[in-house]
Amino acid sequence: MLAGGGVEEVLCEWHEDYVVVFEGGDRELRSVKHREASQNPWTVRQLATDGGLTHLFESWRRTGRTHRCVLQTSGGLNPRAGEARDLRIACATKEPDQLEPWIDRMMETIELDVPPTADDMRGFLLALYVEDGLPRRDDIRARNLVDLVEPYLQRKRVSANHAAAVYAAIVSEIEVASRNRGGTPLIDVLGNPERLSAGEGLDELLTSKRLTRSRLEPIVDQVIPLHGNLSPLPMRRGLRVASARFVGRDDELRVLDALARAADPRRIVVAGLRGIGKSELVEQFSTLIDEDFSVVWALRQETIRQDLRGLQLALGLAPDAYSSLDTSDQLKAVFERLDLTHRWIVVIDDLSPVEASDLLPAEVSDRGTVIATSPTVEWPPEWHVVEVGKLDPEPSRALLAAMADVPDSGELDDIAERLDGIPLALVQAGAVIGGGMPAATYRDLFDLRAAELLSQGTPSNHPQPVVAALQLAIASAEQRCEASPILLRVWSAFGGWPVPRDLTIAASAETPGLLERLRDPLALYSAMSSLEAFALAAVDGQLVELHTLVADLVWQMSEQSEQLETLDAALQMVDRPVDADPPVELPALGQLMMRLADTEISDLRHARLLWRVANALCAAGQFRLGRTVADRAIAMSASEGNPPLDRAVMLHTLSVCALKGDYNVALGARLIIEALSLVSGRSQQLEQDLADELLILRILHYRPGDFVEFERDLRALRAEVAAGHTERREALRVLLSSLGAAYNEVGKLIRAEKLLREALALGQELEGERSPNHGLMRNNLAFTYQSSGRAQEAIEQYREGLAAYDEAGLTSHFDRTRIMGNLSLLLADAGQADEARQLAREALAVRRDHGPEESYAVAMMLKCSGDVERVLENEDEAQRLMTEAVNIGRRAGGANGWIVEQWEADRVNGTVARGRARVPAGRGRR
Repeated sequence: MLAGGGVEEVLCEWHEDYVVVFEGGDRELRSVKHREASQNPWTVRQLATDGGLTHLFESWRRTGRTHRCVLQTSGGLNPRAGEARDLRIACATKEPDQLEPWIDRMMETIELDVPPTADDMRGFLLALYVEDGLPRRDDIRARNLVDLVEPYLQRKRVSANHAAAVYAAIVSEIEVASRNRGGTPLIDVLGNPERLSAGEGLDELLTSKRLTRSRLEPIVDQVIPLHGNLSPLPMRRGLRVASARFVGRDDELRVLDALARAADPRRIVVAGLRGIGKSELVEQFSTLIDEDFSVVWALRQETIRQDLRGLQLALGLAPDAYSSLDTSDQLKAVFERLDLTHRWIVVIDDLSPVEASDLLPAEVSDRGTVIATSPTVEWPPEWHVVEVGKLDPEPSRALLAAMADVPDSGELDDIAERLDGIPLALVQAGAVIGGGMPAATYRDLFDLRAAELLSQGTPSNHPQPVVAALQLAIASAEQRCEASPILLRVWSAFGGWPVPRDLTIAASAETPGLLERLRDPLALYSAMSSLEAFALAAVDGQLVELHTLVADLVWQMSEQSEQLETLDAALQMVDRPVDADPPVELPALGQLMMRLADTEISDLRHARLLWRVANALCAAGQFRLGRTVADRAIAMSASEGNPPLDRAVMLHTLSVCALKGDYNVALGARLIIEALSLVSGRSQQLEQDLADELLILRILHYRPGDFVEFERDLRALRAEVAAGHTERREALRVLLSSLGAAYNEVGKLIRAEKLLREALALGQELEGERSPNHGLMRNNLAFTYQSSGRAQEAIEQYREGLAAYDEAGLTSHFDRTRIMGNLSLLLADAGQADEARQLAREALAVRRDHGPEESYAVAMMLKCSGDVERVLENEDEAQRLMTEAVNIGRRAGGANGWIVEQWEADRVNGTVARGRARVPAGRGRR
């Protein structure tokens, strides 16, 4: 209060309670309970009975239910699940899903003559904060007392030698104010302000208990003489005020805290892409270390001499005496003066390694720390680099929602995902949405006009918008190596997905066109180094990766002619026999193909390349992305006189994607029928393959009377194989597998098991035991065992199915994740909770890693995780996961509406549909 900070006065109650009154009139009820080290931490019950919680609730209720409440203790909180530590966390976060479970619990725990209502308890918990970090009596030392009053001494220009006397005088006055006079509790006065004029001496009582600056300062002035040998020195100066919406940097804050307190290094640099939140991180850190560092001062490059002048005045130095010195010598003199009486931190914003070498003294004493922020991540070894990366998805969504000041929604989630965890972009987007643009409109505009959207306005917490900051970073990299922007453009074509570094090197050595300008190895390696140095690209082992947002902005800021030139170079990288280890990931190829489809290139060669990538995506289990690419390949080739057979093959690929990505049997059948009409009389083999495919689709969409017809088709196909048509064995395997799965669906388990075993044996002859098809057949057979009550045999089959995918190197295939879901449910039923949760969470994590095109797959995995939690009787977690699954499923749209409606019914009814995540019949045909 004496040193500032917004506290107007403190009203002291008897013994352990007091009221803090802030500037503006807000009040805070506080209760303090000490606890000896020999006693165990507080439980929730003990906090209510002995720890002041019941009394605090009663005070809150009697004072009109409007005050914020704080319970402080030196005793620590019990850390067990559902105990006092969890209560503190719930009150701190104010998240409804964490807070609501405590309402009934606390209504039972707090015992009063007038029991609390649910609304009362909800309001109280929303107003309550619990602080358990107070020092114990044995921990309080003389130095602690000095630190408490040092800010006031600095403001008054008083030597720290008087700290003990000042502390004693203040404590003595607090004791006077805390004595109970007249037997009237202070809480009665606060609860009924009209009594102040009731002639009962309450005004005198209130005056005696009120501690204000005007009351304390004369007492302090009597204890100490004033000296003029120190200038007033604020705790912090020049740093922007830390945002209350600062999120998601706990790990970085811990690293900074550890480094600042360590003996070495005395030089720290917070480095990363412009707009990634470096200055905000340092500012937030500065608010946490005031009590340990008496001076925290910020200097900016563009105003450094002016900022230094303010620091010189604060230290009692005459600025004019130093005006003839260069900035480096002025800094050295300031550091020497700080070392005499302070532990200090000086922050220098936006510094480069060269500028640091010119500015700073060769050494910094062990009483001081220099923290620089920089867009450059390469620094000399005497600097400790704390690299700041993008925010994780959850804090990204929280920051965007807070800045937009609108209710959270699926549109905000989509926007946060597109902004790729860059705080400056999230802040800008939030400002636009908060200014009136609907989130859905912003999302739709962003896909085509992100560069325009993120060029608008100057954010309040940053000197430049995102695009300007990015252009400055690109210019800095280009100044270091003029080939850097070329390489950045080529990598941006892959949309932020990792690209093998060696592939870039090999392609630039041999490919004509744009990459030819990087043929000189020195230029290429210098360009890579420059992009990495300015955080525009990250090299992780053999993979190079851009921020998704950086890639999209670089792409959109390129002229169309530049985009076409870039695409040609990127296509030459991937459409040639170059051994890359690791290879280009399929999502990167898919992104490249979609960039291609969005341009004016529309020839048959590129259409066929798109189709080839669509097939590869399907083989990797990324069916929804495969469908997008295949659909664009067909559209691209339509005006080029695409031969009927080529178009039929593309339609066949699209049908596979429609079935396996969207589970849309009707669309798959229509596409196959269209392909058959194109093939008729042109290719007997393709016509036969499409007819087989159509039969499988009919099995997926069966009616009860169809099984007689299916059995007739099965007999006919067996006869063909027996007659020596060995090329028909694969079609027979697929039909056996699909029909067996269909019999599973109708509960004819004996027939299902026989057909699936036959399919499994035939598949082993054709492909061996470690193919994806083998894994799918194991899955269907496992479900038959599970439905028959043979749980252990089912578990073994599921594990064999997973092993087949692992052996094939398809650990992220969608069908593999669905087998994991089936197995996790079965393990949950068997009471193997740890492994069940691990499998369900791993399956979910795999699908989340594949981007927005996998949204429906993510929804399915969430549904499976919810079912597992419900089986394990964790209803709250199950409901949370199911709600998220339903929301994502609805946003995914398409032909999945009926499935999502069923999920919603499951969520509302609290039922678990066993096996719903099982692969549908016929899924093993490829």
